[in-house]
Amino acid sequence: MATKNDSPQRILKAAVREFASRGFSGARVDDIALRARTNKQLIYYYYKNKEKLYEEVLRAVHAKVEKWIEASPDDPAENFKFWLGVHAKDSSYVHLMIWEGLELKGKRIPAESKRREFYKKSIEKIKKNIGPNFWPKSLDPEQALLTWICMVVTPFALPQICLLITGKKPTNAEFLEDRSAFFESLANILKDTGSK
Repeated sequence: MATKNDSPQRILKAAVREFASRGFSGARVDDIALRARTNKQLIYYYYKNKEKLYEEVLRAVHAKVEKWIEASPDDPAENFKFWLGVHAKDSSYVHLMIWEGLELKGKRIPAESKRREFYKKSIEKIKKNIGPNFWPKSLDPEQALLTWICMVVTPFALPQICLLITGKKPTNAEFLEDRSAFFESLANILKDTGSK
């Protein structure tokens, strides 16, 4: 078992994996302790309770997403590939969001105003590319972002559908190449449409 000198970051990483796998309701502090190779008391020492630990998981994951948004390229084809690569390497955010959606049941979205702000940054990138740069003027930027997210995230959110349709897992190198090529073709079609 671990000692009190262990970094709370190890606990946080283990908690991200546990909550992404089972959601808030299904996650167990005992299992987080096992994943972190520590004891439950140390988790409570650092994070007080399961709710506070979950809040910290969401804060840490959203901080990572905010950095991804800042780093994402403006060029639409490159942006598609960027997000595809991000989720192929780390789909914990996708899984956390799936569980959050299932478990909300009318509750307030955690850190709602802050999260709205970082989605606004993505909407601004879309607005910057309206017209001959990429997006046809007839497309609503908010609907465009929602569609964009769905196109990138769906294979990782529903890997069984990806496997049934393509015969490949979403992390398969060949699938990622095919998906990138598809996005590049789609980006070119949209650019052509946007320039008319």
